[in-house]
This record gives sequence, C-alpha cells and structure tokens, in this order.
Amino acid sequence: MRDLIDDGRNGFLVDVGDHEAIIRKMRKLWEDPALASSISTAARETAGVYTWERFASELTSFYGKLLDLRQKGCL
Repeated sequence: MRDLIDDGRNGFLVDVGDHEAIIRKMRKLWEDPALASSISTAARETAGVYTWERFASELTSFYGKLLDLRQKGCL
C-alpha cells in the first residue's frame, strides 16, 4: 500500500506482522483526536479518487498494453 498511503498523513505504514507497531499507531490516534480526524479526512480524499470507473479504465489500459506486447512477440 506504499503507493497509496503517505505515512502519517492519510494512514500509517507498519511492517507485516508487527503487532506492536499497530498497537502504537492505534494508541497514537486514540490519544490525539485531531490527528485521527486529519488522517481520516485525508484517507477519504485519497480513496475518493479511486473510483470504479478509474479502476476499469486502468485495467482496460493495462490489458491493452499486454495484448499489444503479446502481438509484438514480447510475451
């Protein structure tokens, strides 16, 4: 998710399996309601640009490029 999450702005990034880091981040949000609100707002804004229409368009474009490469013998 590093391509979507800006750590500390619209979410938090932690290493897979690092349960202690998750707990620390949750406590940080619990203890700082202004930060929690700010991150929540930024997360909604980030999520808002990822519509089904955008997903469909990007997926169609990706498969189109794959087909083009296949026809050129690159795949």
